[in-house]
Amino acid sequence: MIYRKGIALIQVLIITAILSVFALYLNQTAKQQIHLASLAQKRAEAEALLYSAHSKLLFELLTTDKLLYNSEQPIDTSSNKASHRWNFHGQPFNINDFVTIKIQDQAGLLNLHKPNIDLLEQFLISNNIGLTRARIIIDSLLDWQDKDSISREFGRDSVDLNSVRNGPLNDLEELEKVVLLSDEEKKLLFDNTTVSFIGHFNPMSASKELIKSITKNVGSERIIERLRNENALSRGKFEDITGIHDNDNTWLTVSNTLRITYQVEYDSINLKKEFVIKFKPYATGKVSPYTILSERN
Repeated sequence: MIYRKGIALIQVLIITAILSVFALYLNQTAKQQIHLASLAQKRAEAEALLYSAHSKLLFELLTTDKLLYNSEQPIDTSSNKASHRWNFHGQPFNINDFVTIKIQDQAGLLNLHKPNIDLLEQFLISNNIGLTRARIIIDSLLDWQDKDSISREFGRDSVDLNSVRNGPLNDLEELEKVVLLSDEEKKLLFDNTTVSFIGHFNPMSASKELIKSITKNVGSERIIERLRNENALSRGKFEDITGIHDNDNTWLTVSNTLRITYQVEYDSINLKKEFVIKFKPYATGKVSPYTILSERN
């Protein structure tokens, strides 16, 4: 009798233990589900913040004269309008407490589809890349995109590399297939080049590294950087400091093709999205006022 009671007690204890483990599992699963649901909700809210900022910025870019950015008029940075804080040389600015935006005028970058060879070489050399290395990068880029199979002096065409495209670059990421780049070279090129052909070059939207390579006035890039930080740079000041003026290929005017990058930091959620957009300020009727050329997360 005592033996049977002992067995029954053990069975009860085993069942109790199993039920306890199952209850703990359910509790843990419920906590995980709640956590996942909370993350999903926060992500949805972060995406809503991103697209709200995107819509607001697009509206202002379509309705505000970008020429004001180049004028001598003071900028009211206390305003809630993005246009009172924006710039077109890729310097981050906040549109609210959660969203940071960078706008880069594609005319302020070196075009890689139809590169100005002298300008690209000058840019690389002025940023501590040796002459031979600069020519390797440039010749490899040209061989990658031309239609023949004849290799340039420092290039690698399809005679040497069967995978050469012999056509235009599709994306900046493709540069890594063109030539093996160091981290420093990759950052320098990715920050200062584009595959969007604009038709003119706008040095006023260029980086300080690029400005340094195109002006003969030593130290002018540092003055430009300071004035940018003070929201005090105008077209007239830029011309006086750099000695650069409009000519056949250079216009000190923001183009209608912009790369816009959004960074959202909302609670524990971080989102990043990038668009390259071509604006059509004179579009009418059913024609869209802008075209998204590329989009990536």
